[in-house]
Amino acid sequence: MENLSFQLEACVNCFNAARIAEQAGADRIELCENLHAGGTTPSAGTIKQVKAHLQIPMYVMIRPRGGDFCYTEEEFAIMQTDIKLCKNLGCEGVVFGILKQNGEIDIDRCRKLVELAWPMETTFHRVFDLCPDPHRAVEELIDAGFQYILTSGQQVKAVDGIDLLAQLDEMARGRIQLIAAGGIRYPQLQELLTRTHLRYFHSGASVPMPTAFPESAPFALSDILINGEEIKRMKTLLKEYTQKQTPSSE
Repeated sequence: MENLSFQLEACVNCFNAARIAEQAGADRIELCENLHAGGTTPSAGTIKQVKAHLQIPMYVMIRPRGGDFCYTEEEFAIMQTDIKLCKNLGCEGVVFGILKQNGEIDIDRCRKLVELAWPMETTFHRVFDLCPDPHRAVEELIDAGFQYILTSGQQVKAVDGIDLLAQLDEMARGRIQLIAAGGIRYPQLQELLTRTHLRYFHSGASVPMPTAFPESAPFALSDILINGEEIKRMKTLLKEYTQKQTPSSE
C-alpha cells in the first residue's frame, strides 16, 4: 500500500503571517500581497526575508497587478523578472496563470514561464476556475509541465465544487495534483476529505489584523492575518488522515 500524505498550504500576505503559518504546522506557504485583489506578487524584500527565516517550502505568487489575467508584453516581462528573482533566492515554487481574451489558457506564455522557473515547481492558480473547459485545461496544464492546479472546482467555495474537483482529480490520474482552495476551514476540510481523494488543500484562514490605532483614524488601517489556531486544527485532521493511509508494520 502506498504511503500517501495530506498537505496543507497556507496562503499568507506578509512576513508575520508566514511565521504564524509555519509555527502552526503548515506544510508550505503561498506568499502574496494584496489579498483583497486576489493576491499579487510580494515585494523583493518580503520574499527575501521570508525565505531567509522560514524552513518550510515557499511558493510565490507571480501576478503583476490585480484585475484580469490577460497581460501586456511589459507585464509579461515583469513576471519573468520576478520568477528569476525567486529562482535566484532558492524558492521552492511559483504560482501564476495567464488567460487569452476568450478565457482560454495562454498556454504558450505559460509554458515559457514554466521552463523559466525550472527547477522550481509551478502552480496554475485559481484563474483556472474561469476556464470554459476545465477538462481540456487540465490536459493543457499537464502538457505545459505544471505540477499543481489551485482550484475550487469553478465555484466560489471548494465544498460547492466537490463533484468537479473529484472528477478532475480522477481524470488527472496523478499526472498533476489539484490543490483544493476556496473558503476551506476545519468543517469544509472534513467534507473534502470524506468525499474526494484529494491530498492537497489551501487555506488563508484569515482573521482581522490587530492594530494599535483607533477605528476613528482618518484612513483605513484594516488588513487580515492568518489564524494560527485554525491552521493547527486543520493540520491535526490531515495528520490523522495520513496515519490512516500509512500501512501497518505488523
